[in-house]
Amino acid sequence: AERPSFLVQNEIYTGLEFKHPIGNTTKSTFDSRYFLLEDRYYQSKNFNNADTTDKTVFQGVTFSWAFSQNTLNRKQFASSGHNASFKIRYVYGKEHSVSGSTAIIPFDEQKYHSWLNLTGEFQTFPIDMKVFHLGIHGNAVFNTQSLFSNYTSSVLAMTAYTPLPDMQTYFMPEFRSPQYIGVGLNAISSIYQNIDVRADAYYYQPFRSIILNEDGTFGYGKPFKGESYVASGSIIYHSPLGPVRATFNYFPKQPQPLAFQISFGYVLFNQRAIR
Repeated sequence: AERPSFLVQNEIYTGLEFKHPIGNTTKSTFDSRYFLLEDRYYQSKNFNNADTTDKTVFQGVTFSWAFSQNTLNRKQFASSGHNASFKIRYVYGKEHSVSGSTAIIPFDEQKYHSWLNLTGEFQTFPIDMKVFHLGIHGNAVFNTQSLFSNYTSSVLAMTAYTPLPDMQTYFMPEFRSPQYIGVGLNAISSIYQNIDVRADAYYYQPFRSIILNEDGTFGYGKPFKGESYVASGSIIYHSPLGPVRATFNYFPKQPQPLAFQISFGYVLFNQRAIR
């Protein structure tokens, strides 16, 4: 029989969004939403198609304000311009977590959560020549989010550090924490019209990580522990319909650290309800 997915997330939300342009490249955005999130997951790698998942449902309301300025030359894999953004978000909701068949200790817990999330991002290219571009890309998150009922549900609710678009297609607990900073360099050589050879390297430093202990308990780790890094190398043709690329990604803490792919188009996802 086919092995079930390790993790499935479903999101439903509705709300209102007001955008106010400030000049040609700057905008302010107010947002309010009602959301219903459902996560189904296994907390052990030892499961089969007869097992049932643990389940966490989180529903509530969220409000945010964002300010951004963007002059980057591309939606993804930019090589010129700059981007700066700041967002503050308030989240209030009720969690209901129920264990599945693989849980060591069965649970059925309900909790209320409320928190503030502050995020900031910048990207700029201090060296921006015709054939070579060097960029700096930084992110910072400060989150007052409380822990959910178990390690996996807590990590799933955290803001993920995903400076490379391909990272959004993975579940990487090593890049999820309540507060962190990340900084990276982008080196791009424009070898021919609309063809770039690109190298990206990023360093991630959590202020405090969520850790899973050997006995199954979980909590916060020591301050400034759990740092990590990622790297990527690509050849990209920027076609009128989107990027065509061959990419090597290096994610050192994944079971298969090196990943090669050939793709066409943008790596795009819908907005997340509480991110």
